[in-house]
Amino acid sequence: MKKEIDLPNLTLGFDVTSAWNRIQDPEDYIYLFGKELAYLGICDFGGKVPGSGTADFLCWKRALDKVGFQGTVTVKLSSEQSVCADSVARKSLEYLKDWEDM
Repeated sequence: MKKEIDLPNLTLGFDVTSAWNRIQDPEDYIYLFGKELAYLGICDFGGKVPGSGTADFLCWKRALDKVGFQGTVTVKLSSEQSVCADSVARKSLEYLKDWEDM
């Protein structure tokens, strides 16, 4: 799509919940978007802190590595988590630091 519309500074972002809401696997989208993917929004199932639920983060990490992802990863918070956002951010950062080494 990026080539079709000739906007070289256009980047592609993907939020894993977009796939979940359609009962699809986020990994498939990582492979589909490949190197064009510049942004990834993550959370665990049910909007939980990454690593606290059942989402397969290792599978996503492997897919990101295979496509050569060099973009930005952000963590989504649910509205319930916003009251303790600092704590959630710290837990998420700890998990993502470990995730980076997987």
